Amino acid sequence: MLRYEISASLQPGGKASAMANHTEIVFDATSDREKTLPNPAEILLTSLAACMMKNVQRYSEILHIPYRYARVSIQGVRAEHPPMMSEILYRLEVDTDVDEVGRRLSDSGDANMICLAKVAISDQPLIKKTKEQKSRIVVLDGCAFNCAEKILENEGFTNLIHLNTTDFGIVKGKTPVSNERIDAIVSHIKQMSQ
Repeated sequence: MLRYEISASLQPGGKASAMANHTEIVFDATSDREKTLPNPAEILLTSLAACMMKNVQRYSEILHIPYRYARVSIQGVRAEHPPMMSEILYRLEVDTDVDEVGRRLSDSGDANMICLAKVAISDQPLIKKTKEQKSRIVVLDGCAFNCAEKILENEGFTNLIHLNTTDFGIVKGKTPVSNERIDAIVSHIKQMSQ
């Protein structure tokens, strides 16, 4: 079990600060709104953002998925009576190269990408539209779990051609992904489609 401790102090007029891990965080505790310091609601949202960023880094290491950057934007709605956060909306964006093969095939007109996350949450309009196209679906997984293939099969897709990056010598999180390796996968998929 991990334990955390912070201490906070308040000066007359509303300037407040907290000490966390030997770092001072200054914030606004006035009854109005100070122009430059974050208020407690913004500190709360910042803490949520910090948790998300920490998890991106953690799971990047655990799952061996490198990323170029990650960013989150968070909006909070504060109710007055009683004072509380009544709504929190966030958008988390993580830029990786895992979709590079699909983007190249899509850009060249050789394939269309679909959003696997939307299939996973059973987005029926997307699933229906994709099934109506009656085209073969090339599924490219990145590890032995073959999650993409399982998600599509679970939604009733049967005309699948399954590939795994390991078929091309790419071990997730261990093999550097180069343009040459991506080109080899793209070329293989194009040849299969002819």
